[in-house]
Amino acid sequence: MSQASFSKHLTSLKSSAVGRGGMHLLRRASFGKKVKLLSPIDLLEIRRQLMALRSLHSHEPRATSLINSVLAKIAHLHEPESKAHEKRLQNLIAKTIQNVEQIASHSS
Repeated sequence: MSQASFSKHLTSLKSSAVGRGGMHLLRRASFGKKVKLLSPIDLLEIRRQLMALRSLHSHEPRATSLINSVLAKIAHLHEPESKAHEKRLQNLIAKTIQNVEQIASHSS
């Protein structure tokens, strides 16, 4: 998987509930095509993908430091404590990915 497609995939995870094996846990509402999330983000999968992203950018100390910081913040969590907490985690992960992409584009 290329760096760009991996980053897009990881970014898409921030706004979707992903279960084990990449299965989206969604439910259709009875009033149309609205989709509700059944479960919070899968932090285990996000940790795995952040570690892969860290390996991809292991030559760039600033990028690995940013990723390590996020990994340390989510290491003890099994799932978000609330919807607000989930939103903060999603924003933190998205911001980290953007910063890593900026660092990578400047070092190329």
